[in-house]
Amino acid sequence: MPYSPGAEDTIVDRVMDALARERSSWTEYQITSETSRQCARFIFCSDEQKAAVVERITTWCLAGHCITIDHERILPGVNVESCSPRLRRANGESVFTAHASTRFTSQAVLDDEKTITDAAGLWVANAHSPAQGREAAAEIEAARNITLSADKTEFVEHLLCSPAVLAAGIGPAGAGKTTAMEVFARAWEKSGNTVIGLAPSAVAASVLAQDADIATGTIAQFIHPGSDNIAHGLDVGEGDVILVDEAGMASTRDLAELVRAASQVGAVVRLVGDPQQLTAIESGGMLAEVATATDAPVLTEVNRFHDPDEADASLTLRGGDTSVIDWYISHGRVDSGLREELPGRVFTAWWDSIKQNKTALMIAGDNHTVDALNQMARTNYIDSGRVNPAAGQTTIAGGRVAAVGDTIVTRANDSTIRYGTNGRHRVKNGDLWSITGVSDDGSLTVAHHERGHKVTLPAEYVTENVELGYASTIYRSQGMTVDRAYVIPSQSLDRQGLYVALSRGRSLNKIFLPDDQVPDVDLHLPQNQPMSPRHLLASIIERDGSAVTAHATLAAADTAELDVPTVVAAYIELAEELAVDVVVAATADGEARALLRADWQSRRLAEYVGRLDALGADTDTILTAAIATAKTRWDATDEDKRDSFAFLVRMAVEDNDAVKILPDSDLLWTVDAPLPAAQNTERRSRILGDAELHDFVCGTYAVIQEHLDAAGDTAVSETPEWTSLIGEPHPDEREYHATWCATVRMFAAAAQRDPSLITAERITNRDELPTHLRKGLDAVDAAGRRRHRSDFLDRMIDSEAKQYITICRSNADTLRDRRAAALEEMREAENYPHLVTVTAEYERTVTQAKMIEVYRRLDAECAEAQAAANAAHNNLSTAVTSARIGRKQRIETASAEHAAATVRLRELQVQTRAAEEGLPARPLWGKIVAAAGNAAEWQRRTDQATITDEKTIDSAIAKIHRLDDQIALWDERAQITDGLLGARTPATAEQKQKYMARLRADLAAKRAERAEARVVEANRFDHEDMGADDSQSPRSPGPDDDQKKASNPVLVEWRRKRQQARDTQNTVEAEASDELRDQFRHVARVVTHAGTGSKESIRDTQEPTGFPGLYAYSLEESLAAVTRNKRTDRPGITPPSESSQPHAPGDSAVEL
Repeated sequence: MPYSPGAEDTIVDRVMDALARERSSWTEYQITSETSRQCARFIFCSDEQKAAVVERITTWCLAGHCITIDHERILPGVNVESCSPRLRRANGESVFTAHASTRFTSQAVLDDEKTITDAAGLWVANAHSPAQGREAAAEIEAARNITLSADKTEFVEHLLCSPAVLAAGIGPAGAGKTTAMEVFARAWEKSGNTVIGLAPSAVAASVLAQDADIATGTIAQFIHPGSDNIAHGLDVGEGDVILVDEAGMASTRDLAELVRAASQVGAVVRLVGDPQQLTAIESGGMLAEVATATDAPVLTEVNRFHDPDEADASLTLRGGDTSVIDWYISHGRVDSGLREELPGRVFTAWWDSIKQNKTALMIAGDNHTVDALNQMARTNYIDSGRVNPAAGQTTIAGGRVAAVGDTIVTRANDSTIRYGTNGRHRVKNGDLWSITGVSDDGSLTVAHHERGHKVTLPAEYVTENVELGYASTIYRSQGMTVDRAYVIPSQSLDRQGLYVALSRGRSLNKIFLPDDQVPDVDLHLPQNQPMSPRHLLASIIERDGSAVTAHATLAAADTAELDVPTVVAAYIELAEELAVDVVVAATADGEARALLRADWQSRRLAEYVGRLDALGADTDTILTAAIATAKTRWDATDEDKRDSFAFLVRMAVEDNDAVKILPDSDLLWTVDAPLPAAQNTERRSRILGDAELHDFVCGTYAVIQEHLDAAGDTAVSETPEWTSLIGEPHPDEREYHATWCATVRMFAAAAQRDPSLITAERITNRDELPTHLRKGLDAVDAAGRRRHRSDFLDRMIDSEAKQYITICRSNADTLRDRRAAALEEMREAENYPHLVTVTAEYERTVTQAKMIEVYRRLDAECAEAQAAANAAHNNLSTAVTSARIGRKQRIETASAEHAAATVRLRELQVQTRAAEEGLPARPLWGKIVAAAGNAAEWQRRTDQATITDEKTIDSAIAKIHRLDDQIALWDERAQITDGLLGARTPATAEQKQKYMARLRADLAAKRAERAEARVVEANRFDHEDMGADDSQSPRSPGPDDDQKKASNPVLVEWRRKRQQARDTQNTVEAEASDELRDQFRHVARVVTHAGTGSKESIRDTQEPTGFPGLYAYSLEESLAAVTRNKRTDRPGITPPSESSQPHAPGDSAVEL
């Protein structure tokens, strides 16, 4: 039909519906392809018109109906949209991503997935019991003389007794899924309810009907609006169950409609399949999603293989464990050779099996190889006489020829071609047949391989849908079981395809690998190195081709990790390009500039430019001098001996001392990435030129550094197994732990680009490690040795201690600056800048859409006014030329109408021109209007921006805490070393006088207290009553008192006691005086000899009780803090000796 613009809305709806039915997510290429397919039924004036329509509809689908479900850019946190145009394609995409690689979905797909997951969580009444399952199992066991394993019993009971509307069970290849489904069907029927079997394909439905003995059909047949399910025996009512086999191949849309149909009549749905086998293109990954959400049972006992070890190996392969490669190689299941030779070798092995009366299957990953194998087999059968071209032959699909005796496969369902009793069966895709006759018109008489029924295939069907059936693709082989299977993989084969191919044979499954295949770039193998069979198998097993739901993709995108190798490669490219500009601009020598531009090693200068800038050096001056030095050497070298001018410049830069130091906390160099050149001067700004590009590079640097820091923090906190190869953490040993943490962080950061660096083989073999990692391990070893030594304190001379204190304080100040910057980043992130940007973009888009709508309305009104003005003008012309009678009145009326129409037109034209101002380019209008109405996409972008901002905040907080710990450590190092230095420094004269004065004052105060105490005690004895009444008044002593006192025994005893008390008091005073004297001598000894005292002398000298704080710092902490080991015979060091022991009392330099 001819194309008309009014059909575009219909085309958009058809495109989105087709995409949602075929897959859970799609790319721009797939939207364009589907749009072209939908436009094919229209007739266009030209190819250019068709291309414009396809582009316009694709744009409308993307902007107005699609939801972005993964990240387009590889640099999260860096705003690609606002960066330099040099980093964007014409359509605005980042140059660091594959074109049109962004994946999209639609709200319809998300709704369908939610319908399925909600059904898995919705419970209804279920009257079935495990007893019914055990009864059905017992009947089948008795009839077939088998015993149902425990995993199958659990499988049946889960499907039978689950109260959920939707439940699932997982059955790997050869695990007895068919038997379990038959038991389930018999158990469900014991309650008087019906079991309806459905499958994605007609072949699978036919197999299910035969194995489970239930009514079956395809899912499409059941949910089709015009399908007569009652006539096909697929009528479902309340309490019935719909059993879906091969559910992993069903589309999300079909499963959602199936669940809705079952819920309406009160039936339940049970899904059975294996998400780790091949899925259909339209599969949306819902089986795996439901199985994970409901903890579905998995059949684990594989019965297909004759060798039990192969059963275990197949499950290991299914799980993606590459260690299973050893089993397949050691058991002769892997062979290799040139790709051109492999089909012949596979055919030979297959033919040998056929001659041994074994059922065998040739499997290939691509149709071209399948066709080659089919031709080899057919030629061999012609030679043996089984195939007889003389009896009749005809042309089949692909221009190939088939004759009587050939094995063929039908490749399309056709319900009009019936066979069997009363036409019970129909021809299905994947059926195998033997040709028994060929008609003159090209039709074939064929016999079904399994049922033996004959049918005639029309000539038209034969030429389009019939192929030779000796070999099979991996997709078609799924569901087949033979004695032996021989496999040739394709370059795009994934783990699921390999698992299907290597699980078809009961006694043998052998894979033939091409050893001349181009290596997979993901393996990072050296160029021209052939891939071993082990590498080939590993690349296939690691390639996961399982379908993923849109919700799962959304969740993965929100938690996506940075692709460090790709991001670092992009960053290095840009940083080195800018650094080369800086290097070239540092010289005015035209020849030197040309040499640097042409030399590939100029990019290596970026590392040194970044180092110099990071250290705040005068980079331009250093580069200018280095280029001049290099130019002198270059000119002095013979022309035939010149190699790289940039190398000479780099060597000259390396000679500068400032380049030999790197900031300790920067992990970027662990992945061989340079620091970004600084735009710190006006001249440098002119050199770098593109400020947006420089900002982008710095932003990328920050993203990488943030990711490497997070990786290092995770390794330190979680201590994975590989960290034990570096050493034990010992968190109680501050200095050792700090060294250990720094080394672990380096390894964790480097492993982000090369994961093999944290394997036991690489860590234990230090010679093959990068230099910085090897030095890190050496530092941990050295710190470990120092943990068990305590003599290194006195090995650091005073000048070294002072230098170390300066370094510690400088590092702490640098870290404080970084902490301030991190705090500022956190405060900026707390304003949610990404969310603000998205919100502003949404408001701008909505505003522009409203302006476009206003303009379109005014433009339409303007067109109407123009038509009205033209009509009024025509009326006026008619009135002027009309008859005289009434002409004047007609002219006046027409003139008034024309004037009014003209005024209205001019007003609308003015309004239209005003509305047009500020509008974007007209080709963008459709996209803007569509985007403004895409609420789901804006919600997605808003959520994503919020997550990004919150991640930035969390990262900034973690960075601040990390910097706080580092600052505290450097401050502690400086404090302890300062205390050590203070303990070594002799006291000044002023300090000595201060200590002596304080000691004398304390001694005098204590003597005064004791003297006063003696006076009080003496008075107490002198005034004791001696038996007299206290109330008597005192009298004056008489002359006989002394004689009476001398002869009075009571008085004598009193005197003796008083003298004894005075002697005790004198002894106490003497002891106190000795204590004070010892304290004084101790202070004198310390202040006099502290500068020459050894470690032992200081340690043995205890701090006097009366002078707390004489030692400002803990000596044990000082011993543990110093990390450098020095010789004892260096100047300024006094080794421990007798001369440095404490002076004996009385020998002190200061006496009382």
